[in-house]
Amino acid sequence: MNSSVNPLAVIWMISVSLEPFLLFSVNWGMGITTNISRLFQLVVFIIVSLNFLHKSKFVFSSFCVRNFLPYIYLMSYISIITLISYAFNNDFHESSMGDIFFNRTFLEIIILWGQFFYFCILAIYFLKNKLDFQYFFYILFFLFIINFLIGWVDYFLSSVEIYWVPRHFSDGVFVGNRFHGIAGEPRDAAVIMLCVFFLYAIWSAYIRRNFSYPQKWIIFLLLISLYVTFSASLMIAILISAVLIFIYNFIFSFRRMNRYSIGILILFAIILISTFMFSERVYDYYFEYKNQLSSLISNSMQPNSYLVKASYNNFYPLLSSLNEISQLNIVPSLFGHGLGASGVLNSQIYGEFYNPNAQVIRLIYDYGLLGTIWFVYSYFYFLIRSGRIIDSSTLSNLIVVSIIMLSAYMAHRTNIFLILLGLMAAVSNYHNLKQTKGLDVAK
Repeated sequence: MNSSVNPLAVIWMISVSLEPFLLFSVNWGMGITTNISRLFQLVVFIIVSLNFLHKSKFVFSSFCVRNFLPYIYLMSYISIITLISYAFNNDFHESSMGDIFFNRTFLEIIILWGQFFYFCILAIYFLKNKLDFQYFFYILFFLFIINFLIGWVDYFLSSVEIYWVPRHFSDGVFVGNRFHGIAGEPRDAAVIMLCVFFLYAIWSAYIRRNFSYPQKWIIFLLLISLYVTFSASLMIAILISAVLIFIYNFIFSFRRMNRYSIGILILFAIILISTFMFSERVYDYYFEYKNQLSSLISNSMQPNSYLVKASYNNFYPLLSSLNEISQLNIVPSLFGHGLGASGVLNSQIYGEFYNPNAQVIRLIYDYGLLGTIWFVYSYFYFLIRSGRIIDSSTLSNLIVVSIIMLSAYMAHRTNIFLILLGLMAAVSNYHNLKQTKGLDVAK
């Protein structure tokens, strides 16, 4: 085994670890944001490309790529749908949004394939031995701890109206007395903390080829931190998690529900009810939409209050799809409008490309019903195949935390989803190679 980590692998690890933390991000318009991690990613892309051109080969594990096949097919499918949608959508070609649609259509395809390659395929390429994994886990856990510490210091300071950490350094906007750390928005922090459960599961799979939850005190701190984000996206994630966990246990556990599932459902219910009852912000959103729902349905182009317009990017694509279905135009809702279509649609309201925050809205509108089902299938296909490395008796617990991560991603799009899938693929590949070679996994 090498006594040191490949310097290029270190740059890749740092870039990937910093990606979810949006304190340093900058919005360049057209829905394009960048942060310090993207500079490292550019360096890695250039060096990997030059290395490929020099050696004319790129070696990676076919074992893990097979686990990703349904997702690769999905990316191919939605790329074709996107090109078809652009070619035949005359409404956009003849409007001022035509240039936005053209530019963003091809950019979205590049982003889709580029992120999959960088976060998933390169994870298998760079994480090859024990030292690589230890280094990467150290960086990840260190940043999560820093995010947690800064988040709580900032939360207590903001409670006495001392505002320390903005959502982004580039805009200097403060989020009030809500937990967010270096994650950016409070909703970004909420998603990251929900994904900690899956990160811990991957770590335990790497160490022991088994599954374990974090210690109880860690879970307690995570839940308290989640609550004080006062995030509507968190509430959506909890609702999706509760539904999917219940469905999973109903289908596969039959008469006996997993005790961890029961505990998680109870804790999530407490957070959900408490957030709704004690968060003035969430309460205001609820009543604003309740009072304006009928007028929005009759005239979806005219959100007439600040609260509605601030979140209408997540609602308008749904109204547009319902309007298409009411006119018996079900093909786009079934097969999808294409990548970036929801952001282009929202430009009718905001005057610029504006993606929905909730990934579930983007899936429903951009990918369509078939694409959304395909996405969920490809996720669990990958998870179950990669999860064969752990003790089968704890696989159901892994599925439960994977449902939480999927729900967090559905509620608010984040690249930590692909990052952790890539890490899971690398861990699976690591143990598979050791088993194939007949080596002790603990070494």
